[in-house]
Amino acid sequence: MGKITDEMNRNFSEYRNGIDGFVKLNNGAFDTEKLSVTLSRIYDEINEDRKARGLGILKKNKIADYGDLTEAVVYSLFNGARDNPNRDTLIKLCFGMGLAPDTANFLLRKCSKGELYIRNERDCVILYFLRQFESKSAEERLLTACNGKLKELGLDEIN
Repeated sequence: MGKITDEMNRNFSEYRNGIDGFVKLNNGAFDTEKLSVTLSRIYDEINEDRKARGLGILKKNKIADYGDLTEAVVYSLFNGARDNPNRDTLIKLCFGMGLAPDTANFLLRKCSKGELYIRNERDCVILYFLRQFESKSAEERLLTACNGKLKELGLDEIN
């Protein structure tokens, strides 16, 4: 089991023997899972949950449709051909997969993109619409509604 982030931060601020020593000391604690593996794991969990609720499997072509992405982009993310998508592409993927805010932020953090932050007006709107997935599914087309609200408020849409 790896070290928790807070413990690593505390050790890092106290460590005086250089970065090489710190990296060696914490070998195995760094997040090295590829994006495609993370996406596949989340995808499997979503479909297990959907099955338990009596819903059909969410296919990748539907993720593309619901997230306003091309199928090529979605498949390249899942198969590892594209491993550094921009933040908006990941947010669209979150909408396509129907991810709740916690899972969406996990995915953004995993890709070293800024988490959705409640004190940022644009992010707040996005969080509001992602929160709707706690009671709805990706089929609800919440990305379109979210972009409509962002536009109405004069904020950048999710491109």
